[in-house]
Amino acid sequence: MINRGGQGSVYLGYDARLQRRVAIKIRSLPAGRTQRKRLLHEARLVASIHSPKVVQIHDVIFSSAHMALVMEYVPGCDLEEFLAEQLPALSSVLTIGADIAGALAAARLQHIVHGDLKPANVLISESGRVKLTDFGIARSSEAGSDSHTTAGSLSALSPEQYLGRALDVRSDLFALGCLLYRMLTGEHPFVRAGRLDTQLLLRGNPGLAQNLLANAPTIPKELASLVAQLLQSDPRARPGNTQQVRQQLRSIAREVPLAASDSLLQQARPCFRHESPADIPIDIPDDLGREGRSRLGEGGIAASDFGHRLALLGWPARLAGVVVLAAVATLLVMIGLRDAGREVLIGQPSLQVASDLDIPSEISAAWLLRQVQEA
Repeated sequence: MINRGGQGSVYLGYDARLQRRVAIKIRSLPAGRTQRKRLLHEARLVASIHSPKVVQIHDVIFSSAHMALVMEYVPGCDLEEFLAEQLPALSSVLTIGADIAGALAAARLQHIVHGDLKPANVLISESGRVKLTDFGIARSSEAGSDSHTTAGSLSALSPEQYLGRALDVRSDLFALGCLLYRMLTGEHPFVRAGRLDTQLLLRGNPGLAQNLLANAPTIPKELASLVAQLLQSDPRARPGNTQQVRQQLRSIAREVPLAASDSLLQQARPCFRHESPADIPIDIPDDLGREGRSRLGEGGIAASDFGHRLALLGWPARLAGVVVLAAVATLLVMIGLRDAGREVLIGQPSLQVASDLDIPSEISAAWLLRQVQEA
C-alpha cells in the first residue's frame, strides 16, 4: 500500500505482461449509472493527456462495484509529505511551480480542468522533477453545465469553485498560487486558525505581495507579484495562460545560482518512501478480481463490454434481457426458415386397390396406383 485517502487506496503493483511497476488505485463505484458513466469519462479524459509532467493512466478496470486505475508508478514522495518536513528552497519552489504549470498546460490542450490541485496530488520523483496526478474531479472545460462541480479539497478551492460556478484553467492557476504561497511562507493564504476563511477567499487579500516580501525578504519581487496575480478573487484579473505563468517562473529561476538548481532532489530525498516487505499487502475486492474488465479502449472489446454492462444490472433486468434475446433469436430463426426449401425423404409406398372398390371402366387399377405413387 502506498496511500489511502477518501476516494480509495493506492497500491504498488507489478504488470507482468509489460514487466513494469504500476500504481493501482482502487475505489468503490457510485450507485447511479450516470455517476459511473461520468467517472469512466473522466478516466478516459485524463488518459488522453500525454505529458512527462502528468502521471499516465495505463488502464481502467471496472467490475460491478469497484474501479481500478492502473497508473504510472512514480517513486519518491508527494508534496504534502515534503512540506510536513521542511520548507523548500526558492529554487525548489520555482522548479515545482514551473512543472505544475507545464502539467496544467498539457491538460488545457485536452480542455481538462484538474479542480483539485493540492500538495498530495503533486508527486516529486527520483529525478527531482514533479508530476501531477489524481484528476479526481477533473472536468472538461467544454462540458457546459457539467463544468459546475462540488468543492474539491479546501486547500485547492477557488472562489468560483466555492460558489458553484463554471471552472476553467484560471481556477487551477488560483490553486497553483495557493501552493506557491504555502511553499514560500509555510501557511495557506486563506486559512486562519486551521480553518478556511471563506470571506477572505471571496473578497481576496490585496496585501499578499507585501506580506510575502515582508515575511521572506529573499523572495524576488517578480515572484511575489506573480503569486498576488494568481490569487486574485476575480478570475478575469488572473493570468489566463499557463505557458505564460510557466515562462515567468522559469525566467525567475534563471536568476537563482546554478549551485542551487538541483536543491529539490537534495531536499526531498530524505522524504522518499521506502518500499519493504512489511508494506500492507494488497486486498483486491472479490468482484474486481472475479469480473473486472478493461474499459479504457474504445474498440476490440465490444463483446466483453456488453457482458460487463449486463453484469452491472440487477437480476430482474438480467432475466428480462435474456428473455428478450431468446425471443429475438427464435424470431430470426423462424424468419430464416419460412421461405427456405425443405427436403423430405419419403420411402417407397406399398399400395394396393381394395377388391371391393368400384373403379370406372375407363380407369385401370394399374394406372390408378401409378398416379398415386407419383403424387
